[in-house]
Amino acid sequence: MPHLAPSSLRPGRRWWGLVVLTLCLGGLPAQTEWVRQPFPGFGFAAVYDEMRQRTVLVGPQTSGVSSTLDVWEWDGAAWTPRVSAGPAPPWRDEFGVAYDRRQQCVVIFGGEDAASNPLDDTWTWDGATWLQHAATARPSPRRQPAMAFDEARGTVLLFGGRGDRGASLGGTWEWDGTVWIQRAPAQVPADRWAAAMEFDGARQRVVLFGGQGRQIYGDTWEWDGTDWLPRAPATRPLPRHQAAMVYDQGRQTLVLYGGADGFRSFFDQWEWDGTDWAPLLPIVAPPLATHGLGAVPMVYETAQQRVAVVIPTQQWEWQGGSWTERRTHAFWNDPHLAYDAARQRVVAFGTAWLATSPETWEWDGSTWLRRRPETVPPRPTFGSDMMAYDGARQRTLFYHLVTSPTDDVETWEWDGVDWTQRMPSVRSRPRRSSAMAYDAARQRVVLFGGQSTAGAALADTWVWNGENWGHLTPPQSPPARSGHGMAYDEARQEVVLFGGLDDQFDPVADTWVWDGTTWSFRSPVLSPPGGRNHLTYDSGRQRVVWFASGFGAGPDTWEWDGTTWLRQSTAVKPGGTRVTYDAARQQTVLAHRPATWIYGDAPLAAATPRGSGCAGAFGEPRLAAYGLPSLGSSTFAFDVLGAPPGSVAALLLAAAPGTTPLPGGCTLLVDPAQMFALPPLQTGVGFVSVPLPIPSLSVLAGAQLAAQGVAVDPSTTLGVVMTGALDLRLGE
Repeated sequence: MPHLAPSSLRPGRRWWGLVVLTLCLGGLPAQTEWVRQPFPGFGFAAVYDEMRQRTVLVGPQTSGVSSTLDVWEWDGAAWTPRVSAGPAPPWRDEFGVAYDRRQQCVVIFGGEDAASNPLDDTWTWDGATWLQHAATARPSPRRQPAMAFDEARGTVLLFGGRGDRGASLGGTWEWDGTVWIQRAPAQVPADRWAAAMEFDGARQRVVLFGGQGRQIYGDTWEWDGTDWLPRAPATRPLPRHQAAMVYDQGRQTLVLYGGADGFRSFFDQWEWDGTDWAPLLPIVAPPLATHGLGAVPMVYETAQQRVAVVIPTQQWEWQGGSWTERRTHAFWNDPHLAYDAARQRVVAFGTAWLATSPETWEWDGSTWLRRRPETVPPRPTFGSDMMAYDGARQRTLFYHLVTSPTDDVETWEWDGVDWTQRMPSVRSRPRRSSAMAYDAARQRVVLFGGQSTAGAALADTWVWNGENWGHLTPPQSPPARSGHGMAYDEARQEVVLFGGLDDQFDPVADTWVWDGTTWSFRSPVLSPPGGRNHLTYDSGRQRVVWFASGFGAGPDTWEWDGTTWLRQSTAVKPGGTRVTYDAARQQTVLAHRPATWIYGDAPLAAATPRGSGCAGAFGEPRLAAYGLPSLGSSTFAFDVLGAPPGSVAALLLAAAPGTTPLPGGCTLLVDPAQMFALPPLQTGVGFVSVPLPIPSLSVLAGAQLAAQGVAVDPSTTLGVVMTGALDLRLGE
């Protein structure tokens, strides 16, 4: 057995220096493609994994067209997508979910498929692999059942749901980790679906509240393991369904939040002490009453001893007195984007979902960072404002249309710390749906056309010199238009203008270039579709990139090489319209709703399971990728699960796979001639996470890496147990 590396060999600069020398750096042939950066969408259910101290989101996959469920985990700092070593559950919505603390896994049951058919299958997620359980006896097909783990009896309890044609269901079932057992209590709540249900640790009973059936219910029931017991509290919440409920271990009360009754949403909060419901009146509360087609994802984080609402774009934390917002991501329909070359960040400005004022965010290639300037421009006017980076003055320029009390224009600059409103003595005519680009050769921001506030198409050219707007009268200009795209072509030192809508609002598909003195018409052989579009310049490939979405835009992305337009057929097409080019990372960036899309040539990051491990006294350990090995990822890690509790585990890495037989039926699945071993770690309860931050080095794109976990187990011939392998490809 190859020996472990010394403890000084850690995944830092020295370690990666060795890896760069030994990896197969030839890379893979890459196609220019749009890639969605990992981020969960909406409509997820949430549970808290106490063993690994992570919040787990399970829901319909949102990273493209897919037929499976997504799993995401929140470690308190970032969202990480998880990929199952085996087949994942087929796509579904409105399923029941609970965390089984005894089996240390997430349990889901039923739901509704894409054809609106109710399902009756059972799946578990252990942090590495989905496993389907072929239970002969099981609840009938249903959506939106109530599920909770009954700690006193060590089973997952299921009640109710909606069956075929929306019929309300009853039935009390228990899952013991292997089979479903139907219980026959003397008393039962009325048939219902979308009820709130959670285990009350102080009173050792499962509590059920509300739901919808023949009516919207507001009753409270308790399950004692044998029977359902109706409770008659003096005070109670209004009847509702889709409310969220968790047990606050620190305060030994059940917390209920939100819900709806078909006519209104509730944003109130209640506590159950075993006898009565008491309303809580926090000054600030999460802004959602329901989430997708279910309750707001709410969990109790035992490590932090707090209740948390985990909406993907933001987290809210409750510690018994007030809610605290922890924003982690922006969420826009279409933010204004510009690349700050001096600071190597993409700047985004717009109004995020659920926000009351505009926000400034910056993209560093892997994460959106919230900026909090003292001064903020007014809320952007949809379809009216523009943003571009002024390279000569190293400022991001924001052009804002004011329509009240009179039509006017405001000019703002972002310096990386704060916004400053400029007061030019000369301003352009107010307009919307215009475009502007920075002309690096002339060190001016160029603005052309748009639509006046009276609705007339414009054909004027303006430039910003850092102090004032200047109106130019070139010998030749494009016809009046709005909704066009503009970008500076660095290789040919000219501004490119394409398309838009003419003065009759008909789409045009013509190409013009600006050389600092006049506009010149170009006659390419091919052109993108006419209409609204956005342009950006890809300096790595020396091409202007055209992008548009919506009616008539087509599925393709187009590129201008200075002579003609070239169609780039891509497998996926993101929503949104505004794009900018991140020169430091050589990729085009698009932000739309919670998703960030990247367009470029880099290979896609991947983690693929290979082979099997060897078992010991506690079975066969498993190796799972925590996230994807994307360039610049600071959160990528390996999870070793199922190792002997209290043992020592290590990770073996090599630039190539291997198949070396070892005593005791084990196989070394990494190449021993190129192998590194990370320092061993204690496994605790049989789980350990080994971090492996990925440097943001373009030379690593497409590189291959093989990994295998090993843990000490004296009961085996070799003295260790080993996991199967993971084959990594570094990339986007």
